[in-house]
Amino acid sequence: MLPEIIKSIDHIIKINQRVASSVGRTYLSYLMQIFDDLIKVYKLYSNCISQSINQKNMDHMIRPMKAVRRDILKLIQTYIERETDFTYFNQNFLPTLQTMVEDYYVSNPHARDPETLMLFATMMKKEGHMLAGFLNQILFSLC
Repeated sequence: MLPEIIKSIDHIIKINQRVASSVGRTYLSYLMQIFDDLIKVYKLYSNCISQSINQKNMDHMIRPMKAVRRDILKLIQTYIERETDFTYFNQNFLPTLQTMVEDYYVSNPHARDPETLMLFATMMKKEGHMLAGFLNQILFSLC
């Protein structure tokens, strides 16, 4: 992976974050198309970051990969802040987001992003009782 490619990916995610903020709920149709790819990039970069930190290899790629991972979390959080009906989101995206919780739990503390906590805090604030089925796992993994 070249740093320029990682920065380009990050730029695209930041543009999407601005679009999600501007259009609100209608962003769901586009998020549906890119969500799986966002999660794949998140997992890939998360694994690379954890491996580098565990091997004490402070690669110059860690910072840009962390930025992408952080911006993916911010993009999803931005969408959640604008959403009013979480039915589709909970059925289709929430189970996948649990992998982020599990990743947070097993990651080296130096590889964790506080934005993960912010994302799930936003979800709990916006959805409340609708997260009841996932709450135990979320809290266990984040605390």
